[in-house]
Amino acid sequence: MAAARKPATAKSKPEKPARRRSALAGEGRKVRDSLLGPEYVARWEAMAGDDPFMDVFQDFTQEVCFGTLWARPHFDRKTRAMITLAISGANRMLGAVKAHTRAALRAGLTKADIAEVFLHVYIYAGAYSAGQAFQAAREEMALIEEEKREARAAKAAARRKPKARAAARRGKTA
Repeated sequence: MAAARKPATAKSKPEKPARRRSALAGEGRKVRDSLLGPEYVARWEAMAGDDPFMDVFQDFTQEVCFGTLWARPHFDRKTRAMITLAISGANRMLGAVKAHTRAALRAGLTKADIAEVFLHVYIYAGAYSAGQAFQAAREEMALIEEEKREARAAKAAARRKPKARAAARRGKTA
């Protein structure tokens, strides 16, 4: 007869070992942060949660994609951004189109540059792929503009706080 299993308890749960990243993954994180912005990367990683399974994907992406490919010296980041947008758009990888629209803008591409990339997609991969890429990029550009408005509003509010406190102090002493 098989022995009965003991139910798992909080005490019997093994502790998760501290996550160790390779030096290349660390370098890749720096490149990824500079391309997409550290806040964006942190939000993306937070969506993956504290999950060792997803850690494998995150580390590999940072090592190979950003630590190796994006760090290579042959193409500048603008060129790599255009290539990535074209490939993502042609394959209808709309999440990648959004992320790399952000990276392309941070790398110095203009909205007109991005539109030209998607016109190439239109001719070589088809109207539907290009149309979806245009739409995904437009959505990301709108999100970026909203983030900028929110950041400006937060900055303005922070500047007003000390002035309001000083005015309140003057009012109390008067």
